[in-house]
Amino acid sequence: MAENIQKQTQYQYTANSNLVLQADRSSLPRRNQEPSGEPESLWGKINPKDFGDRAQRTFNEEKEKREKRKKEREEKRKQKGYNSLERPKKKKKESLFMGHGDILSATENFEGLSYQPKTKETQQAYEFLL
Repeated sequence: MAENIQKQTQYQYTANSNLVLQADRSSLPRRNQEPSGEPESLWGKINPKDFGDRAQRTFNEEKEKREKRKKEREEKRKQKGYNSLERPKKKKKESLFMGHGDILSATENFEGLSYQPKTKETQQAYEFLL
């Protein structure tokens, strides 16, 4: 029991507070130039014309990459036999309506359509569609 009490007391603040060493601040240089936290005006300290002087542009690198890609595309087109000014023709996508031209002709032969409009507005719209 005494051991537990001794272990608890060795980590208490009062036992350790006097062991902390205090720095001798007299030998440290004074900090007169530190900011006080109050807002200060920059009038006369900076030149507005200098804003952005350190900014670097990567335009040339990007332009070179674009030109390189363009040349590669032109070479591929030449290999396939396309004129550089012509665009390759796109292949037609297969019809989404199973070979029919539109959705109405695709669903024309469905049996068992049992939609019945419930309101007058929807009934008029349904009759208009039919």
